[in-house]
Amino acid sequence: MDIDISAFKDCHILVVGDLMIDEYLWGVVDRISPEAPVQVVSVDREEYTLGGSGNVINNLVAQGATVSAAGVIGAGSNGKRLLRELKKLKVQTEGIIAENKRPTTRKTRIIAAQQQVLRIDREVNNEILKKTRNAIIKAAIKIIRENPKVKVILVNIMAGITRCDEMAMGILEAIKDRAELKLVIRLVGTREKEGRALLENAKIEVLDSMDKAAKNRSTKRTASRDK
Repeated sequence: MDIDISAFKDCHILVVGDLMIDEYLWGVVDRISPEAPVQVVSVDREEYTLGGSGNVINNLVAQGATVSAAGVIGAGSNGKRLLRELKKLKVQTEGIIAENKRPTTRKTRIIAAQQQVLRIDREVNNEILKKTRNAIIKAAIKIIRENPKVKVILVNIMAGITRCDEMAMGILEAIKDRAELKLVIRLVGTREKEGRALLENAKIEVLDSMDKAAKNRSTKRTASRDK
């Protein structure tokens, strides 16, 4: 399948989804712990990258796209680190809402001798606050309505913390005056079935992958040429 990567430079994409920090601890194993039969890793290097939808954003920017982001983070140091990384990429972050009592999701991978020996996840799975969810939706709508250059909305919800039905209602509100907007939507959260039903009733397909979106787009282009 052929995808025109050069077209990304003309795209402004709104990414709505789960934001997190991926932490990598690199080191060497030189002994077994006297406390338990486990390896002791002496860490000599740390690396932090964007994870979840942040990784999607990183890839889009690398292909030349302009990106706005919307989602939830915590108010602590990891949330600030995530914002710094996004701003390095010149991502517009006005749609990112900090929730005071929620930590920013951080997934730590410990690597020794070029092998991952352990992963540690720091996250909470309770739903985001209703006011946070409403603020994200409101910010996303504002970005879309005030920026006609936004041509694509990529919704990449994978964690269980997001009410998919309410996010779907927000999407429908955001696009009601922008029929030309292209949507790529992946919903895997709380009330996922209800969210999918809302979108499907509005004749919007919920896609499970970017690859499927590209296939659909390619098929539609072919069908259009054959008419």
